[in-house]
Amino acid sequence: MIDCPYYKIVPKDFEDNLRFRTAVLEECRTDPAARKDYLQMCREDILFFLNCFAWTYSPKEFPDEPARPFITYPFQDDGILDMCSAIGKSRRCIPKSREMGVTWMMLS
Repeated sequence: MIDCPYYKIVPKDFEDNLRFRTAVLEECRTDPAARKDYLQMCREDILFFLNCFAWTYSPKEFPDEPARPFITYPFQDDGILDMCSAIGKSRRCIPKSREMGVTWMMLS
């Protein structure tokens, strides 16, 4: 299993996540050492990267603000880690249903 040492510090609540992202971006803007540290954290932890920096687009669900932070659900965490662990090993077949985020998971 892939280790995700920083993922737990990212809030999953929508408003808390936005505040966290804003604080991280401000810290990165003003502190070169922090910028370097966050880049390394992203390299080491795919779930930290996605939940802290990635965005998704969902115009059906949120027509007024379709660009949304990509805040993963537990089943997405499992799927993303499974996909990452399979890279370079074999072909992978993933059952896909609508509106579950599989396309965004694969693209990320």
